[in-house]
Amino acid sequence: FSYISFYFDYNTTGDADLQFDDLIVFEEENTLKAEPTNHATSFSATSTSVEKVDLSWTDASSVTLPDSYLILANDDNSFSVPSDGTAQSDDTDLSDGSAVLNISQGTQSASFSGLNPNTQYYFEIYSYTNSGSNINYKTDGTVPSDNATTLEAPDLVLNEIFADPATDITGDANGDGTRDSADDEFIEFVNTGSSDLTITGWTVEVGGSTEHTFTDPTVLSPMQGIVIFGGGTPTGDFGNSE
Repeated sequence: FSYISFYFDYNTTGDADLQFDDLIVFEEENTLKAEPTNHATSFSATSTSVEKVDLSWTDASSVTLPDSYLILANDDNSFSVPSDGTAQSDDTDLSDGSAVLNISQGTQSASFSGLNPNTQYYFEIYSYTNSGSNINYKTDGTVPSDNATTLEAPDLVLNEIFADPATDITGDANGDGTRDSADDEFIEFVNTGSSDLTITGWTVEVGGSTEHTFTDPTVLSPMQGIVIFGGGTPTGDFGNSE
């Protein structure tokens, strides 16, 4: 900075001088960053579910670092390159065929859920600096991309729910010789497909809490059912169900 002297004259009933000395003038700092030097690396899309895709990557490093990343997603592998100065708002619903996410530097992961079964989804990731009308995307070089396909929906149906056992011994649904209002409740799933269905590790949840996990191995033959009781010591074949 430098020192500049300003002089101001004013008149009242008499003549006088008002002087300001050593007035400091500061220049406003330019905080805008240049375009990011690098793209993200190791960008990967994976799916182990009928309705979800997980994304991961390694943040760009060295020289001009990104502030954030723009993730574009669709189900037809048709992308439009983003334009500098035009920010894109988040659209997390990929089930309709396209979506957008903005993810801050340092996060290195994202996901889309509520997707369609057995559907291939495509993804691109752009690093950028600044925001709003000053947003600056890195679009040159090879833009990281990947794709993933959600799993096919299984042929598993909820065939029966038994929630109100009789109050006498006939309510002993699990066959352990004791009627219990909780233990004798059950649900039954059936594999309605034409091939074996492995449900090892699958869970039954109530209100977001896991109530049962199918052990290894749990394989249902075509048209075979599996019954889950509320408790007790189930005794019997229950219609050849597991």
